[in-house]
Amino acid sequence: VGGSAAVAGLLYLIIWSRRALPARAPTVLEQQAEEHAHLVDTYRLEERLVAAQLQPSSPLVSLTLAQSGLRQRLGASVVGIQRKNKTLFSPPADEHLRPDDTLLLEARPVPPAALAELGLVLAPVEDWSERLTSSAYELVEVLVGPRSRYIGRTLKDIRFQSLYGMTVVALLQ
Repeated sequence: VGGSAAVAGLLYLIIWSRRALPARAPTVLEQQAEEHAHLVDTYRLEERLVAAQLQPSSPLVSLTLAQSGLRQRLGASVVGIQRKNKTLFSPPADEHLRPDDTLLLEARPVPPAALAELGLVLAPVEDWSERLTSSAYELVEVLVGPRSRYIGRTLKDIRFQSLYGMTVVALLQ
């Protein structure tokens, strides 16, 4: 009798006990990965991010980001620079461009001819969206309140990047 009760108890534990337990809560890393994927999808970042490698003969070599005029010339913001297997996100305006830098640009589609004029060549973007969140950098969503003093002002006017240390990669209105 005792042996059959033990076997029945073991069978119950093996078959039914998992169903009786509450579902496991996601870990912090799982939650962050889910939020990151949601932001990438919501703001369609895969469509807006372009990687371009700076050729050694480019007229932009040795210029700072501010001097390069990429925003005016291409309508693009530099949100990251990959240099020798290191990635610098939200680079400051006084960051100098170097040969073979890969620039992560936030822009609408840029014609390859416009890139070529500046000595830039399209580069693969496959893993950039995964790198937008790391221990040093994170993709965040910022909401502007309806009575904010920033309403009607440009990001440049409010010095957003220097004030908050963030680069805007997308706006949702």
